[in-house]
Amino acid sequence: MTEIHTDFTGRPVTAEPDESMIIDRFMPEREFSRVEYMVVDAPVRTVYEAARGIDFMRIHSPLSDAAMWARGLPGRLRTGKETVVVPEHMTLDDLAADDSDWVMLGEAPGREVTFGAVGRFWTPNIQWRRVEAADFATFTEAGLGKVVADFSVRPYGLGRTLLTYETRTVLGDPASHRRFRLYWTAVGPFVGVVLRATLTSIKRSAEHPAGKA
Repeated sequence: MTEIHTDFTGRPVTAEPDESMIIDRFMPEREFSRVEYMVVDAPVRTVYEAARGIDFMRIHSPLSDAAMWARGLPGRLRTGKETVVVPEHMTLDDLAADDSDWVMLGEAPGREVTFGAVGRFWTPNIQWRRVEAADFATFTEAGLGKVVADFSVRPYGLGRTLLTYETRTVLGDPASHRRFRLYWTAVGPFVGVVLRATLTSIKRSAEHPAGKA
């Protein structure tokens, strides 16, 4: 039931019930997670469209580029060559393609979109396992982990939007959990760099739509 409160001026303020999020339905656990957020000077719909159309391969900053370079460093040291294949474009629609390792888990148009993947992604030789959205929440297997990523937008005052980018990871067995913990200690800060660079790119597109190209 909707509750009615008043602010310090005595005017009524409507408090709506808490809304569930898609990411919570697919991965309520927060064993390994990272959340970044940013206030954008643009309406919710505009910000959501900018997030929905982001091309992850066009996000560049000195730190985010260094983070991507560091992600492939173990494989280069072991094999002497590049082991991370970088596509030319990568949008959310690309992630939802039938031949993608990632799957679109759910979308509340204009509010939230969630995508995820299953695999062994903390070792130099990354191995992915395609798991469809219908089986994702209950899937578990020793030696594999699940990762979800989520964009959400909420109104923030007049004409502004709170944009959030969150990732969560769970592992299928204790041994993988221990190995991933060591991996996360090293890469966790870089994940934050990439998330913030992504939010900055979305913010720029939403606030200056003429400059998107």
